[in-house]
Amino acid sequence: MYYTATEKHLSTTERSMNCKEFKSNIDSFIDGELDDKAAAEFEIHFTSCKNCHMELESLEKCTKVLRGHLKAETPPKSIQNKVFRELDKNK
Repeated sequence: MYYTATEKHLSTTERSMNCKEFKSNIDSFIDGELDDKAAAEFEIHFTSCKNCHMELESLEKCTKVLRGHLKAETPPKSIQNKVFRELDKNK
């Protein structure tokens, strides 16, 4: 059975995020980068806050459109090599 992050943590999560926390986590939520506890708090908030719910829906629509129209480009080998050399210098 599949459970959302909210269902997994509903009994252990005693608070949801406030609007400021929500806005600072919205990109991480869309990208699937929040841990289960933070995702549960996020989901609780957006289900109870109309403004944040609308903001999430709008951003998800924009993200879907952009991801559908953008394609990943592989940089030339010369640029890849330069980046890797710089990374090696910073180790």
